[in-house]
Amino acid sequence: MSPVRGHPAVARPVVVLGLALAMPMLVQAATATNLQRAGATVGGVARAQVFTPPTSPGTYPNPGIPIGGPTPSFPYTPGFPAQPPVIINPITQPQPTGQYSLGMTGGFVAQGMLIKQVTPGSPAARAGLLPNDLVVKMDGVLVTNQAQFNQVLSASGGVVQMVVQRKNQVLQIAVVLAVDGPRIIAPYLLGVRGTFGPLGMAINKVYDSSPAAAVGLKVGDTIVSINGFVIANDAQFYKVTSSCSGHALLQVRRNGQLLTTKVKLQLCRFGTLGIYTAIGTQIELVHPNSPAGRNGFQPTDIIQQIDGKLVNTQAAFEAALEQSAGAVVMQVRKAIGGIGNVPVELMNTSLCCWCQPAVGGMRVLNTPVGSLAQAIGLNKGDIILAVDNRATPNLASLQHALEQARGVMTVDYRSVVSGQILQLQVNLGNFFN
Repeated sequence: MSPVRGHPAVARPVVVLGLALAMPMLVQAATATNLQRAGATVGGVARAQVFTPPTSPGTYPNPGIPIGGPTPSFPYTPGFPAQPPVIINPITQPQPTGQYSLGMTGGFVAQGMLIKQVTPGSPAARAGLLPNDLVVKMDGVLVTNQAQFNQVLSASGGVVQMVVQRKNQVLQIAVVLAVDGPRIIAPYLLGVRGTFGPLGMAINKVYDSSPAAAVGLKVGDTIVSINGFVIANDAQFYKVTSSCSGHALLQVRRNGQLLTTKVKLQLCRFGTLGIYTAIGTQIELVHPNSPAGRNGFQPTDIIQQIDGKLVNTQAAFEAALEQSAGAVVMQVRKAIGGIGNVPVELMNTSLCCWCQPAVGGMRVLNTPVGSLAQAIGLNKGDIILAVDNRATPNLASLQHALEQARGVMTVDYRSVVSGQILQLQVNLGNFFN
């Protein structure tokens, strides 16, 4: 009997797959009631990708690591126009956004997910998955039904770590998923500083309390690729990390071995990394698309005070941002030019604005010039109620919904101007290609 085909987000009828030759012990344990459609059947290349698809497969010294790809064509991150290319209507049923695609079919069993077919050219095929592979875990989760599969893919950020049993071998395979439709580009920090060479980015500093430190990156490690893309310079590094919705799969060379690790990046509220001295925070790195970059901050600048408070420790700096309500005045000592006060509008969402909890959702506290929030027509004081039909009662839920947005994004909000509940239908392709 052939498997039922359809969209991965929809639960499938129970089917029996012909698995006797592939996994005889598994088939004996599994019955027709616990085998069903494995999902992720939107195979092939996504209709709109952040990066230009590579024309030839990448090559790495260790063929057992299924991450690869030549240097990609990187998109230009535009300054957002001050006019909203969106449709504003009374509240209606939100439009569906794109889904992650994996490109394989199979069946769920007690031990995981057994692959039956792999679509040529799909993310599963590019990662080296094969028919009769048993996917034991996805991102550390044993997946034995459609709901679990959909949940893991939805939370993956576009990259999935799989533990796969292939005959008598157990493999670690990383899959960079395809997406239908463009996603939001926003500045994220990994928390490393390094130099670039033929083998990648050699790390010479890992910042405390950063995502890099959390996953154990060390001085001397070399980042070979991020989400399958080889990184040759700072500009490409920032492009890739800004385009990944906050989830990055790193291939790292350490002591001659190639390792892979998945990391959740930190959204730039301000956008600098540095060291703390007695007189303040000395900047070492500035993300070019962050509030710091837009306001002209440079390495060697020293931020002495934020809203009149000395910021000579990380705790003091973070507390000042947390209490900012989205806007601060920073007292800055410039390398040339003395001391001056710089007003800065901060961000804590991928809309490049600052939001805080309000009744029913998240209130927009600022709409910085050039931000996505301003471009799509949000005003200071609007309350965001949902994104793509996902309720947004707190910052974590709002940011997660924005990271998952694909293609046409719908934003339900209560207008500060009219008091009505309205909906924005935002074609992300107008902003990100």
